[in-house]
Parts: sequence; structure tokens; C-alpha cells
Amino acid sequence: MINQKLVNKSTDIRYLTLSHVWGNVEHLHLTKANCVALMIEGALAPSKVRIPRTIQDAMHVVKSLGETYQWVDSLCIMQDDLEERNKSISLMSTIYEKLAFALSQQQEKMPTLACLEVNIN
Repeated sequence: MINQKLVNKSTDIRYLTLSHVWGNVEHLHLTKANCVALMIEGALAPSKVRIPRTIQDAMHVVKSLGETYQWVDSLCIMQDDLEERNKSISLMSTIYEKLAFALSQQQEKMPTLACLEVNIN
């Protein structure tokens, strides 16, 4: 994410990941229908879409660390395309292997609460 929007991944970028609990709360996730719209600058601004508090806080951490990109499964894996989702899931070890930092939510079942832990790779 840069400028509160989705971007196409480059192989040589530095990024942080977020491991979080989705819970039973309705929230934004990547779909075929919203993919293009989420690539518009400001599309992921909390004032425009319903983003869980954990993801919002992770966005702030990324910015405060002077970083530019964040990888979040719910927003970086196409959720309504089974083939694409399975392909992305099979690449998870590579995604986590190449990260700069990992942020993880420490609250169970509460995506609306923020409690992050930072792990440096």
C-alpha cells in the first residue's frame, strides 16, 4: 500500500506484512469487483472504507517507520477468485521470507482492537 491504495507488487520492494485475525466483523477485502477502485490514491483511507482497526494501526506503523509498502492478506489476495487465492496462498512462505518487518495482531477474535507486535526480519 502506498498513498492509501493498492499497488501492483514489484519483486524488489521493501515491505512490511501484517498477520491479523479477521474475526466475524464485516470488513473490506480484495475482490474482482473492487480491485481497480482500490488502486486509486486514497481508496484505503479509513474515512472512505471500512478497514479494521488493526489494519489502520499497521498503516500508521508503516508510515511512522518511514516505510512505504504493507502486505495484508485480506487486501493483497483476491478473495473471490479461488484459483488466484490458492496460488497466492501457496506463495505465502516466499512473501514472509522477503519481508522487512512483520507486524502481528496479538488479540484473538477482535479485529476491531489494536495490539500489534513488531518482528524484524
